[in-house]
Amino acid sequence: MTAVAWRNPNIYIDIASYEPRYLAMPGSGWEPLLNLGNSILQNQILFGSTWLFMGQSIRQLADGVEELPLKASVQRKWLYENAAGLFC
Repeated sequence: MTAVAWRNPNIYIDIASYEPRYLAMPGSGWEPLLNLGNSILQNQILFGSTWLFMGQSIRQLADGVEELPLKASVQRKWLYENAAGLFC
């Protein structure tokens, strides 16, 4: 999915239905998403919560994104700015 998004700027990746803490676990397979999402794909990642199925509040899931090893400016993009730009 990262390769498709890298090649196509109109493709977005959402992280709904994944607990953010699992994205940062070594060996989870999400390393390319975090590495590229913190750099060249930072404008193409969207936060989605599916909180009803996750057993956590939207705030708890958003806090999990804030704990990921991402630049502060990238965290804002993932959590809000990318979606605002896409849907406005």
